[in-house]
Amino acid sequence: MTCVFTFITAAVIAEICSSLPLAGSIYLWAAEAGGPRFGRFFGFIVAWWSTTAWTTFCASNTQGAVNYLLAEIVVFDLDYPSDSDHIKYRAVQWAVTEFMLAVACIVNLLPPKFFRWIFYASSSMVVLDFILNMIWLPIGVAQTYGFRTAHEAFMTTYNGTGAPAGWNWCLSYLATAGILIGFDASGHVAEETKNASVNAAKGIFWSTVVSGIGGFIVVIMFLFCVVSDANADVLEKKLRWNRAPASQNNLLHACRKARAVWP
Repeated sequence: MTCVFTFITAAVIAEICSSLPLAGSIYLWAAEAGGPRFGRFFGFIVAWWSTTAWTTFCASNTQGAVNYLLAEIVVFDLDYPSDSDHIKYRAVQWAVTEFMLAVACIVNLLPPKFFRWIFYASSSMVVLDFILNMIWLPIGVAQTYGFRTAHEAFMTTYNGTGAPAGWNWCLSYLATAGILIGFDASGHVAEETKNASVNAAKGIFWSTVVSGIGGFIVVIMFLFCVVSDANADVLEKKLRWNRAPASQNNLLHACRKARAVWP
């Protein structure tokens, strides 16, 4: 459902971009849609929302990356606090997040000729991460605790958030929509794009479609690979039988905790 409605939104925005392929994109389009009377007001609202959103995106994305990075403390059984309530953990989390946020900001100060290579590098890392997850995760699951059944994957829910069931479902839609943002970026550089009324519009629509299809595949894979109560017991028995080190037992514990993010 997330993909369907986002595809519709992307198609509408792509059509608007085709008619007005100008830099500024969404706030300029909102101003034009508002007409002479409400144009400035609509443009201001959308521009303020866009500026605030992208500012928070930069901060939340860097902190999210640091959270994944610091999760290795548990996986490798390092002698360092891994509890988010511990002051040492939070200090390191804050410092590394600020460093990564600074790197993300400094990149924008580079000469424009480097932007192409930055785009190639970032896109390559995303594709590599996708390929590695599609390969090593199913193999690892098959060799350890086994896949979930189709009934467990599609017909059961697990609410580890502590929130009401309805709110938990809303969070699940928000989580899957997280990868389907930023498709208006092609409109921001429309004035520098050749045949922008066609190419910029295509960039908006097809980037959303590709992200949606890729995200849908990954979600399906995670639904079958995530640790459930039944296969967690199987994995725990195997780890004990093989006298697994503490790091593997910690990994099992982390996998169980990770179920809280899946509805």
